[in-house]
Amino acid sequence: MLIATPISQLFKLEPEIQKIIDASDCFECRDASFESTISKQRIYHSDFELIHTWTEKEKKMLSSVQSTKEELELISFHVASCYSRPAIIDGIFQPEGIEYSREDMIANARENIRTVRDIFGNNIEIAVENNNYYPTPVYKTVTDSGFLSTIVNENNIAFLFDIAHAKVTAHNRNICFDEYTEGLPLNRCVQLHISEFGINSRGIAYDVHEEPGRELYACIKNLLSRYKKIKYVTVEYYKSIDRLLFIISQIKEIVISL
Repeated sequence: MLIATPISQLFKLEPEIQKIIDASDCFECRDASFESTISKQRIYHSDFELIHTWTEKEKKMLSSVQSTKEELELISFHVASCYSRPAIIDGIFQPEGIEYSREDMIANARENIRTVRDIFGNNIEIAVENNNYYPTPVYKTVTDSGFLSTIVNENNIAFLFDIAHAKVTAHNRNICFDEYTEGLPLNRCVQLHISEFGINSRGIAYDVHEEPGRELYACIKNLLSRYKKIKYVTVEYYKSIDRLLFIISQIKEIVISL
């Protein structure tokens, strides 16, 4: 299991950046950090939605990733919304653009995965990430565990499990977390995204990228012991280098204990 730290604004804090580098096994590059030349960029986490219709824009960007990220092993994509151009109001998607049907999104995923494989070849693993559910029409279908399993299993790709997203989804849909996750394609999970979620004054759960609590550490230990295909663990915490390093140390202790 490898600690794959996302390249974030914390990497601009010289000279403390070396502490993050020393604590990490590899790094997750994203669209916002595309220009980074730090070594060991094994993962690229794209903002593109695998279930939407792609244009030459997406193909051109992915070709740039392929030609510049020479150590890449895994590329992951979002499955975030069933609208082509959702508006963002108070951090939540609202309906705007074309609404894709379930069948449309499955077909788009199939076509886009072919495109990714044409660009990157068969040696780079492809994964999709689960999103969080909020009570707007934009999130219907895409957060259904059965839909995500269909995308992963029918295309023989991997799964990026964002624990906080699943916690938010379970809370906001008023379903049991364990019941929800049992339907996800965790047998194909290659990477974990780790952070704590929050609940606002209206009782709505939301993604806040806070420091993990005791319950989340227990969940991580259970996942790592149960699903042996998990290769990367990524801590999504961006407020403090010292606290990030502490979280990474806790993850390493969990791994040693298994």
